[in-house]
Amino acid sequence: MKLDVNFLEVLKTHKQVEPFDYDLVVDWAVNMLLNNYNYESLIKIASMSKPIFEEEIVDYVTEVLNDFKIEELVAVDTFKRKANYHVKMILQSNEIRKHLESLYKIYLESDNPDYKVFFNLHHAWKDLESDFIKQEMNGIQMYYKGATLENIKELIILESKKWLESCDLYSC
Repeated sequence: MKLDVNFLEVLKTHKQVEPFDYDLVVDWAVNMLLNNYNYESLIKIASMSKPIFEEEIVDYVTEVLNDFKIEELVAVDTFKRKANYHVKMILQSNEIRKHLESLYKIYLESDNPDYKVFFNLHHAWKDLESDFIKQEMNGIQMYYKGATLENIKELIILESKKWLESCDLYSC
């Protein structure tokens, strides 16, 4: 069997796809070993038990790509990849609060101003729910101008759309 170049083309993008199905990599590695491609990296991957989690395999995938002399695509940083996933979940109205929380944490971890709007929206929502803001500040929070409990979800969706359109990962 000749080298499966098509799968390697997909595999070299594994750090850019969220979520990437690493179970397929195990199947591919087993197949490659059966066809006399004997790299240690393939043996490591083929010996893994499914389901495979990214943290367990990502370094081995990089290693196998190096063994096959395939350049891994890493142009998109990890924070952007993760933010892209959470923004897309928000745009599907899928657990908006949970995904906003994740975007807030990405801002804290990355200290990247591209994510500050999510920091502000996170705090605006928290403030809008606080008794102090409701009673002492007449429901006015200082993190996101014009945000109210009635429109906070729509504002999060709007800012998510803006972020995705400005991001080079835009593919919706």
